[in-house]
Amino acid sequence: MIGLQPGHVLIIILVALLLFAPSRLPMVVRGMKKMVAEFRDEVTKPQSQNPAADAKKPDAAKN
Repeated sequence: MIGLQPGHVLIIILVALLLFAPSRLPMVVRGMKKMVAEFRDEVTKPQSQNPAADAKKPDAAKN
């Protein structure tokens, strides 16, 4: 796996600043934080709290 070095992070930040206006960048970062938080919540949720995963189990319909 290739790790990010400080130079790579700096280039990514510069490209983000060029693509998104500085006034919109905080909004983009907030949206990405929210997306990562929701993903992390769904991944760490136990199986019993995830109805979509329970519906896929063949023995869930029998109970």
